[in-house]
Amino acid sequence: MSKYRYKLYFLNNEVLLLDTKKNHLVSDFFLSVQNDEIINEFTFHHEFTKFLHHHKIKLSLFGSKIMFITNYSYTNLYQNTLKNILLEYFKSVKFINIIELLNIKNGEAYLNITTNYLDYLYYNKGMTHQKRFYLNLFNNNIKKLYTHLLSIYRPKKIYCFGNNHDIPHICTNLNKEQNILIIFFENYSTFIIKLNN
Repeated sequence: MSKYRYKLYFLNNEVLLLDTKKNHLVSDFFLSVQNDEIINEFTFHHEFTKFLHHHKIKLSLFGSKIMFITNYSYTNLYQNTLKNILLEYFKSVKFINIIELLNIKNGEAYLNITTNYLDYLYYNKGMTHQKRFYLNLFNNNIKKLYTHLLSIYRPKKIYCFGNNHDIPHICTNLNKEQNILIIFFENYSTFIIKLNN
Protein backbone atom coordinates (compact mmCIF):
# COMPACT_ATOMS: atom_id res chain seq x y z
CA MET A 1 0.00 0.00 0.00
CA SER A 2 2.93 2.37 0.53
CA LYS A 3 3.42 2.81 -3.24
CA TYR A 4 0.23 4.87 -3.30
CA ARG A 5 1.03 8.48 -2.48
CA TYR A 6 -2.57 9.30 -1.57
CA LYS A 7 -5.51 7.56 0.06
CA LEU A 8 -9.05 8.87 -0.46
CA TYR A 9 -12.11 7.98 1.57
CA PHE A 10 -15.69 9.21 1.42
CA LEU A 11 -17.44 9.06 4.79
CA ASN A 12 -21.06 10.02 4.20
CA ASN A 13 -20.60 13.55 2.79
CA GLU A 14 -17.07 14.07 4.11
CA VAL A 15 -14.05 13.66 1.83
CA LEU A 16 -10.80 12.63 3.53
CA LEU A 17 -7.47 12.71 1.69
CA LEU A 18 -4.26 11.37 3.21
CA ASP A 19 -0.82 12.12 1.83
CA THR A 20 0.87 8.88 2.90
CA LYS A 21 4.37 10.23 2.22
CA LYS A 22 3.93 13.24 4.54
CA ASN A 23 1.35 11.54 6.80
CA HIS A 24 -0.80 14.62 6.32
CA LEU A 25 -4.60 14.30 6.43
CA VAL A 26 -7.09 16.87 5.18
CA SER A 27 -10.88 16.70 5.06
CA ASP A 28 -13.91 18.75 4.12
CA PHE A 29 -17.64 18.26 3.66
CA PHE A 30 -18.80 18.22 0.03
CA LEU A 31 -22.26 19.10 -1.25
CA SER A 32 -21.63 16.80 -4.22
CA VAL A 33 -21.08 13.70 -2.06
CA GLN A 34 -23.88 11.91 -0.23
CA ASN A 35 -23.87 8.48 1.41
CA ASP A 36 -20.29 7.92 0.11
CA GLU A 37 -21.19 8.58 -3.53
CA ILE A 38 -20.74 11.50 -5.90
CA ILE A 39 -24.23 12.75 -6.73
CA ASN A 40 -23.17 15.63 -9.00
CA GLU A 41 -20.03 15.18 -11.07
CA PHE A 42 -19.73 18.81 -12.19
CA THR A 43 -20.03 20.14 -8.62
CA PHE A 44 -17.60 17.50 -7.39
CA HIS A 45 -14.93 18.66 -9.87
CA HIS A 46 -15.37 22.23 -8.67
CA GLU A 47 -15.31 21.27 -4.97
CA PHE A 48 -12.39 18.84 -5.32
CA THR A 49 -10.24 21.33 -7.25
CA LYS A 50 -10.99 23.99 -4.62
CA PHE A 51 -10.28 21.42 -1.87
CA LEU A 52 -6.83 20.60 -3.33
CA HIS A 53 -6.00 24.29 -3.73
CA HIS A 54 -7.26 25.27 -0.26
CA HIS A 55 -5.23 22.54 1.45
CA LYS A 56 -2.16 23.22 -0.74
CA ILE A 57 -2.10 19.69 -2.15
CA LYS A 58 0.32 19.88 -5.06
CA LEU A 59 -0.11 16.93 -7.37
CA SER A 60 2.92 15.75 -9.33
CA LEU A 61 3.23 16.78 -12.98
CA PHE A 62 3.97 13.12 -13.74
CA GLY A 63 0.90 12.02 -11.81
CA SER A 64 0.44 10.40 -8.43
CA LYS A 65 -1.15 7.11 -7.53
CA ILE A 66 -4.19 7.04 -5.29
CA MET A 67 -5.99 4.33 -3.35
CA PHE A 68 -9.73 4.82 -2.87
CA ILE A 69 -11.31 3.07 0.12
CA THR A 70 -14.88 1.91 -0.49
CA ASN A 71 -17.32 1.40 2.39
CA TYR A 72 -19.41 -1.13 0.54
CA SER A 73 -19.41 -2.73 -2.88
CA TYR A 74 -19.96 -0.13 -5.56
CA THR A 75 -21.45 -1.32 -8.82
CA ASN A 76 -18.97 -1.76 -11.66
CA LEU A 77 -20.61 1.13 -13.49
CA TYR A 78 -20.24 3.53 -10.56
CA GLN A 79 -16.68 2.37 -9.89
CA ASN A 80 -15.74 3.05 -13.55
CA THR A 81 -17.35 6.50 -13.35
CA LEU A 82 -15.49 7.28 -10.15
CA LYS A 83 -12.22 6.03 -11.64
CA ASN A 84 -12.66 8.28 -14.69
CA ILE A 85 -13.30 11.27 -12.44
CA LEU A 86 -10.21 10.59 -10.32
CA LEU A 87 -7.99 9.94 -13.35
CA GLU A 88 -8.36 13.63 -14.16
CA TYR A 89 -6.27 14.30 -11.04
CA PHE A 90 -4.17 11.14 -10.57
CA LYS A 91 -2.28 8.81 -12.92
CA SER A 92 -3.69 5.60 -11.44
CA VAL A 93 -6.54 4.65 -9.13
CA LYS A 94 -6.87 1.49 -7.07
CA PHE A 95 -10.02 0.56 -5.18
CA ILE A 96 -9.88 -1.35 -1.91
CA ASN A 97 -12.92 -2.40 0.07
CA ILE A 98 -12.92 -1.56 3.76
CA ILE A 99 -13.32 -5.30 4.50
CA GLU A 100 -9.85 -5.88 3.05
CA LEU A 101 -8.36 -3.32 5.46
CA LEU A 102 -10.06 -4.61 8.60
CA ASN A 103 -8.94 -7.90 10.05
CA ILE A 104 -12.34 -8.96 11.37
CA LYS A 105 -12.17 -12.02 13.58
CA ASN A 106 -14.93 -14.36 14.66
CA GLY A 107 -16.90 -12.87 17.55
CA GLU A 108 -16.02 -9.29 16.56
CA ALA A 109 -17.81 -6.62 14.56
CA TYR A 110 -17.18 -3.09 13.36
CA LEU A 111 -19.78 -0.36 13.36
CA ASN A 112 -19.36 2.68 11.10
CA ILE A 113 -21.61 5.35 12.60
CA THR A 114 -22.51 8.46 10.59
CA THR A 115 -25.38 10.90 10.88
CA ASN A 116 -27.25 9.21 7.99
CA TYR A 117 -26.47 5.50 8.24
CA LEU A 118 -24.71 2.72 10.12
CA ASP A 119 -22.53 0.14 8.39
CA TYR A 120 -22.35 -3.16 10.23
CA LEU A 121 -19.30 -5.27 9.35
CA TYR A 122 -18.95 -8.69 10.94
CA TYR A 123 -17.55 -12.18 10.47
CA ASN A 124 -19.96 -15.09 10.81
CA LYS A 125 -19.98 -18.68 9.55
CA GLY A 126 -16.71 -18.31 7.68
CA MET A 127 -17.74 -15.15 5.80
CA THR A 128 -17.35 -11.42 6.27
CA HIS A 129 -20.59 -9.47 5.90
CA GLN A 130 -21.36 -5.78 5.28
CA LYS A 131 -24.79 -4.35 5.85
CA ARG A 132 -25.86 -0.72 5.58
CA PHE A 133 -28.90 0.63 7.42
CA TYR A 134 -30.22 4.16 7.04
CA LEU A 135 -31.31 5.94 10.22
CA ASN A 136 -34.43 7.40 8.61
CA LEU A 137 -35.83 3.85 8.24
CA PHE A 138 -35.76 3.67 12.04
CA ASN A 139 -37.22 7.17 12.59
CA ASN A 140 -33.66 8.42 13.30
CA ASN A 141 -33.65 6.36 16.48
CA ILE A 142 -30.14 4.96 16.75
CA LYS A 143 -31.08 2.71 19.68
CA LYS A 144 -33.74 0.93 17.57
CA LEU A 145 -31.21 0.56 14.78
CA TYR A 146 -28.42 -1.01 16.83
CA THR A 147 -30.96 -3.28 18.55
CA HIS A 148 -31.96 -4.47 15.08
CA LEU A 149 -28.30 -4.97 14.08
CA LEU A 150 -27.67 -7.12 17.13
CA SER A 151 -30.65 -9.31 16.20
CA ILE A 152 -28.83 -10.13 12.92
CA TYR A 153 -25.52 -11.00 14.56
CA ARG A 154 -24.49 -10.57 18.17
CA PRO A 155 -20.70 -10.40 18.59
CA LYS A 156 -18.72 -10.41 21.82
CA LYS A 157 -16.91 -7.20 20.87
CA ILE A 158 -17.77 -4.21 18.65
CA TYR A 159 -15.31 -1.60 17.41
CA CYS A 160 -16.91 1.74 16.53
CA PHE A 161 -15.72 4.44 14.16
CA GLY A 162 -17.24 7.03 11.82
CA ASN A 163 -17.86 10.77 11.62
CA ASN A 164 -20.85 11.04 13.96
CA HIS A 165 -19.72 13.32 16.79
CA ASP A 166 -21.91 11.42 19.28
CA ILE A 167 -19.91 8.19 18.94
CA PRO A 168 -18.55 8.28 22.54
CA HIS A 169 -22.07 8.80 23.91
CA ILE A 170 -23.60 6.18 21.59
CA CYS A 171 -20.92 3.65 22.60
CA THR A 172 -21.45 4.34 26.31
CA ASN A 173 -25.20 3.73 25.95
CA LEU A 174 -24.68 0.64 23.81
CA ASN A 175 -22.25 -0.75 26.38
CA LYS A 176 -24.71 -0.17 29.25
CA GLU A 177 -27.73 -1.63 27.43
CA GLN A 178 -26.09 -4.68 25.86
CA ASN A 179 -23.77 -7.28 27.34
CA ILE A 180 -21.09 -6.61 24.70
CA LEU A 181 -17.65 -5.02 24.95
CA ILE A 182 -17.81 -1.75 22.97
CA ILE A 183 -14.61 -0.02 21.92
CA PHE A 184 -14.36 3.23 20.00
CA PHE A 185 -11.13 4.50 18.54
CA GLU A 186 -9.68 7.74 19.86
CA ASN A 187 -9.58 9.21 16.35
CA TYR A 188 -12.78 7.52 15.25
CA SER A 189 -13.43 9.78 12.25
CA THR A 190 -9.96 9.19 10.73
CA PHE A 191 -9.45 5.59 11.85
CA ILE A 192 -10.07 3.93 8.46
CA ILE A 193 -8.00 6.23 6.29
CA LYS A 194 -5.02 6.02 8.66
CA LEU A 195 -5.28 2.25 9.03
CA ASN A 196 -2.16 0.40 7.77
CA ASN A 197 -0.40 3.67 7.05
